[in-house]
Amino acid sequence: MKRNKKIGPITLFYSSRMAPGKGFDLLLTAFSKLKHKENFHLILGGTGPEKNAIKQMISDFGLDSYVEMPGWVTRERLLEMHKEVDIFVQAHWRTDNTSISLSYAMAFGLPSILPGGGGLEWVAKKSALYFKDEDTDDLAAKIEQLGNSADLRAELSRNCYKRLAEDEMNAEWQVKRWDKAMKDILANLFDNLF
Repeated sequence: MKRNKKIGPITLFYSSRMAPGKGFDLLLTAFSKLKHKENFHLILGGTGPEKNAIKQMISDFGLDSYVEMPGWVTRERLLEMHKEVDIFVQAHWRTDNTSISLSYAMAFGLPSILPGGGGLEWVAKKSALYFKDEDTDDLAAKIEQLGNSADLRAELSRNCYKRLAEDEMNAEWQVKRWDKAMKDILANLFDNLF
């Protein structure tokens, strides 16, 4: 709650390998459409084969004064960044996958903006705003909506911790659940064979 800013700039954060399909291009396109860019700061962490193309997009959109690219940072610095930023944004992901980056963000109570449907929405549930996948206008609208509301950021942040406390997010509980299910299946299989 102390970290939740009442005045900007609101810091958006995404970090991943800069490779095709990770959504850096979608995030930059959406950011370029913000009506009040001066209220935001965007940190794009990581590096990879698309790094130069991403830098060029930043320049082409005239976003140099709004976007920071620290590259790869130590694990310690990455964790510190999660304490300093305001919103996690993952602009694209395969719908059948979840994301360790999202899990980190949730562990730090970061409200998120994610593509709707699929694994990311299943993980985050009520701790994020969702936009129509690949719709940069909708993504820009969600950035402005969450950036402009300290109350909404606080609510989504609280929901991170509620979600992480649920049994289906508890790895220990899940291992026990699947272990029991597998034993039951094997027991039924052997009972039916013999």
